[in-house]
Amino acid sequence: MFAVVNTSSISRTNVASILIGASLLFAGCGGSDSASDSGSSDGGSSAGVCASVQAIADASAALDETESAEDSVAALRDLSDALDGFAAVAPDSVKADAEQVAESTSILSEIDPEAGPTDEQQAVVDDEATDESAEAIEDFARSECDIDLGS
Repeated sequence: MFAVVNTSSISRTNVASILIGASLLFAGCGGSDSASDSGSSDGGSSAGVCASVQAIADASAALDETESAEDSVAALRDLSDALDGFAAVAPDSVKADAEQVAESTSILSEIDPEAGPTDEQQAVVDDEATDESAEAIEDFARSECDIDLGS
């Protein structure tokens, strides 16, 4: 889940830690390369939903591979885009969770590596509801798409 950072001593290292911590939203992602046929009927097509879950897995893996704060911000923006794509096609059972995580990641993706997190960004990092929503998405991805987004 999201890392907790003490904003009273922000440095570039702390900002990088927040960005890398954000990637832990879906840490250790892997999974299948194909969509499951058992998707829900209350959202996009099963294949489309699972393709969007795979895009989250791919973006999260790319974020895990970054080495600089600037690269982390760019990768976090890609993860934000993937989460927006999932939120657009998510079935009703996880739509609210998908929208919450997409919004939170969007807020974090605007972090300035030089200035550190804003109060709003730090609030996202500290928000347990976002962690719970991420867990719901991880459960959905595992059960409906056979894609492991969690650690």
